[in-house]
Amino acid sequence: MNKRILLTGGAGYIGSHLYVLLFNIGYKPIILDNFSTSHRNVIQNIKKITKSDVMIHEADVRDNKFVTKIIKDFEIESVIHLAAFKSVEDSMKNPKEYSNNNLGGLGSVLEAMKDSKCENLIFSSSATIYGNNSESPISENSKRVSLNPYAETKIMSEDMIFDFSRRNKDFKYGILRYFNPAGAHDSGLIGEHYTDKSTNLFPIISKINKTSKGKLKIYGSDYKTHDGTPIRDFIHILDLVEGHIMSLQYIMEKKQNLIINLGTGKGHSVLDIIKTYSRCLKKDINFDFCNRRLGDVSISIADPGLSHRLLKWKAKRGIEDICNSNIKWNRLYPDGYNF
Repeated sequence: MNKRILLTGGAGYIGSHLYVLLFNIGYKPIILDNFSTSHRNVIQNIKKITKSDVMIHEADVRDNKFVTKIIKDFEIESVIHLAAFKSVEDSMKNPKEYSNNNLGGLGSVLEAMKDSKCENLIFSSSATIYGNNSESPISENSKRVSLNPYAETKIMSEDMIFDFSRRNKDFKYGILRYFNPAGAHDSGLIGEHYTDKSTNLFPIISKINKTSKGKLKIYGSDYKTHDGTPIRDFIHILDLVEGHIMSLQYIMEKKQNLIINLGTGKGHSVLDIIKTYSRCLKKDINFDFCNRRLGDVSISIADPGLSHRLLKWKAKRGIEDICNSNIKWNRLYPDGYNF
């Protein structure tokens, strides 16, 4: 086992943290990224943490010949596929782009793996595929529902993997349905970079705190929750990437496919997050209530029981850990990777 792993989209938020953890435990990760949604300067900070050069190839994952060449040349034994657009709002405006990138990218990777006899895939899916599920916690058996183009690409991607697996008996997959990744590396050197397209709660809080301009928009104050704001399952980025590695080890050792949620099983409302963040920051976060967004549900919490049983994996970090790590990242890099 050469432990060479290809990380498609590996320069992104999840990929960068995953690279560091893989490297630290003896794997040899290789990044493939076109930097369409990631920042080139992340590579410098990965180098600072690992004290080693980063193996990276700049290319579009839809370039099948290039992906095949990389897998063959480096004798890649596993692929962790993270190269997908991920904004629900953006997908509504650009559905064709999401289909072309998310489905085209996965198709390219699967064909490259087949041509290269690379047999292990970990796929980045999403809890958005559960749609307006009124039941929480949400198990892996819950019905998949497409409420937007982004969720549709994830459901279709999962189906592509199922079909590919039926046709290629030695191929093994792990499909990981994320809930709400947040936080930053303990070093403060890598974290979630804010862009104008950012829709996740924590980078938006960071932006408002940095500029001291504007107010955080809370979409809805009349949900059936303890404070009227939506409740979500936030998982620390380091817990999330540990779940990736344990999933990879599972499918390789057990020779079995895997579909699991990656979440904590605990919910926090938007106001809970703001209050905790303000306490950790020792500064108030200004906010305003707005109308609900179409499609938002009151509560979305993972049932992580299957991951506990199969992987012996459990999220170890809480909301304060997420807030403090994000604050450290923002203090060291107030402009993110724009240094």
